[in-house]
Amino acid sequence: MATRAGTSRTVGVTGASSSSTVQVKDPSEYLGLYRAALKGDWNTARDLIKDDPSGKTAVVAVHNATALHVAAAEGHWLFVEELIKELEPESLEVMTDMSGRTALHCSANTKTARVLVNRNPKLTQIKCTSFEVVPLMYAAMAASPSNEQKSMVQYLSEVTTDDHSYPFSGDTAGALIMSAGFYDIALALIERYPNLALDHSVGAFALAAIAGIPEASLNGSQLPFWQRCIYSFVMVDHLHAKRGDMENPPQSLTCRSIGPTIPGVERVCNMKLMHKQYLSLVKCIFTKLAQANPLEVSMVLRMTHIARIAILNESVEFIKECALMDPDMLWHPVEGKSHLGFAIDKRCENVYNMLVSGNKSRMHAWTCRKDSSANTILHFAAKLAPPHKLISISGAALKMQPELQWFKEVESITPDTTKPSTNNDEKTARVLFTEEHADLLEKGEKWMKDTATSCMLVATLIATVVFAAPFTVPGGSISDINSKDNGIPIFLRKNSFMVFAIADSLALFSSLTSVLMFLSILTSRFSEEDFLTSLPRKLIIGLVTLFLSIAAMMVSFSAVLSIVLGRRFAWFPIAVTLVACVPVALFAMLQFPLLVQMIISTYGASIFRRHDSLKIW
Repeated sequence: MATRAGTSRTVGVTGASSSSTVQVKDPSEYLGLYRAALKGDWNTARDLIKDDPSGKTAVVAVHNATALHVAAAEGHWLFVEELIKELEPESLEVMTDMSGRTALHCSANTKTARVLVNRNPKLTQIKCTSFEVVPLMYAAMAASPSNEQKSMVQYLSEVTTDDHSYPFSGDTAGALIMSAGFYDIALALIERYPNLALDHSVGAFALAAIAGIPEASLNGSQLPFWQRCIYSFVMVDHLHAKRGDMENPPQSLTCRSIGPTIPGVERVCNMKLMHKQYLSLVKCIFTKLAQANPLEVSMVLRMTHIARIAILNESVEFIKECALMDPDMLWHPVEGKSHLGFAIDKRCENVYNMLVSGNKSRMHAWTCRKDSSANTILHFAAKLAPPHKLISISGAALKMQPELQWFKEVESITPDTTKPSTNNDEKTARVLFTEEHADLLEKGEKWMKDTATSCMLVATLIATVVFAAPFTVPGGSISDINSKDNGIPIFLRKNSFMVFAIADSLALFSSLTSVLMFLSILTSRFSEEDFLTSLPRKLIIGLVTLFLSIAAMMVSFSAVLSIVLGRRFAWFPIAVTLVACVPVALFAMLQFPLLVQMIISTYGASIFRRHDSLKIW
């Protein structure tokens, strides 16, 4: 109980067998103690507490935080260790801030948490009033994917018990730890407390949490090419990190030897380890579910939001396990659509690949199925992709290409009898595609024309310059009508002159090719089909030849300066060559990502794959 009188108030602190009341001053009068706690300066704090013993439990900062809260939040574990020696263990339970948090809730690192728990193990079971969670769940809520935070959650998961406070019940249990990305810790908890997966309400939260984990962010598919190669090569030693050694998770010999020296390798190794842990967690949850009542399992699995979350996050392994446990789940509609239709509508290619690799009889049923508006799967493919799928693609013309690829792919699996079907608006899939993509088609045409016009201007300038260069050869020609060498360039026998001639010819031919490609783009019909391969192919050829012409022109320019000035300034050719690389490198850096994206989407491996490893049954 606390009452205010002037600048003082009294706070009750309950001990082991008695209750004591201490006079507490206004927080502003504990500024020195607050600063000492903030810095972890125990010597200063000890002197202040010696002069005023009430400072041990006094509110020293806003939100009713004590010196213990401040020091714990800053991670000063030595300060905390010394301060709690001055306090009764039971007093730590009632020293809470305005949100009802104990010092353990506020602990910034594992050492601080261990000191507090050793002093009073009951702290692990106390819930803060604002969130109604124990310190373990509070740490999971605030956790970042760092080794220190993982170590904290790991430690608290080991010392927290499932007593009368029920810390492992409800949606704040394994779900929070899964969401924080600590799959090995969540796995250990589920093995220790099977009710996290078996209980209907709790299991639903756990399933929803793991269904919401984007598997693509773990399986390496979103990594750059060289990192994908490393991902497929490395092997992790174990499926779970060793308990009590969060700072040094197990890795393969390759990761341990080259991981710290090559940027990005350690991240790839940790990602693969997390993917292994994720797969183990999924299998563990469904193994526990297999031991439960089949009817209850079906009720949980058929919850629409779980299937929806899994498809949107492309959690392929999760959906596989769901289908193996309850095959009829795949017939349960998701937002009025079949699982296949919903995956097409949301452009989830990984889920699509898995579903179309399955049973042919089911495939036929899915492809013929219509929703309440009489839309077929081809109608879903005809609709514009979700904004988050399009925004990741640069250039309006390139956004049109995957839309056409999706439509062509779905059209290939749609029965001929279903293709001409109309929906309730009397629209076929082809008509719907044209209407939905009219604006994107217009923007794509404008983007393609603007790009072609700009690039053609540069290519034309290069062609003009390099065409005129041979008529004014460096050094001039021999002007002796009596000589058989009359009209022959003076520096013809110099190697640098041959470099000039070859580079100038290459620049001319490549720039003219580039001009023709961009001209063909400007005169194109810009129909929907042109955006599939024709226009991207022309743009690829145009950009590649433009890059070659720029590079060849700079080589030609460097060769000319070497011929003219190389004899007097021996260092000059090297300097010119280095400077000439700058515009070439700038063009490559600016246009290379776009060029690579076009080449991959046009000539690379298709995103649509049918493989036995993707089959559910």
